[in-house]
Amino acid sequence: MRSEVALERKCVHLKIRRGIHAALRQELLRRDLSLQEAMDAFAEEVVSGRRSTLGVLDRLAAEKLRRKLGPLQPKAPSRMVDVRHPVFEHDEESLYALIQEGDDEAQDLDGPVDD
Repeated sequence: MRSEVALERKCVHLKIRRGIHAALRQELLRRDLSLQEAMDAFAEEVVSGRRSTLGVLDRLAAEKLRRKLGPLQPKAPSRMVDVRHPVFEHDEESLYALIQEGDDEAQDLDGPVDD
């Protein structure tokens, strides 16, 4: 029979690297904390919008994006305008290239331009 506490919780299964798991468990044991307590606290901080915790997620998302882009994006993002809408140098360069391409095509349609 389940207790009310068990019914209030969601069971989550995940896989992490063995070395990371061992080091994490060691840090938690030093503080007399369980993995469940740590993950619950982390999730609560994310949901509450704590900036330092959200910063961890932002870094993870940026790293994941860089790995996906691979050779298309060899350098780190030059700046972030808004966390929800990152603007990368590559995006700016692509946008300007597309605009230039459109201008060149428009000139080709209009005929030669006399300077």
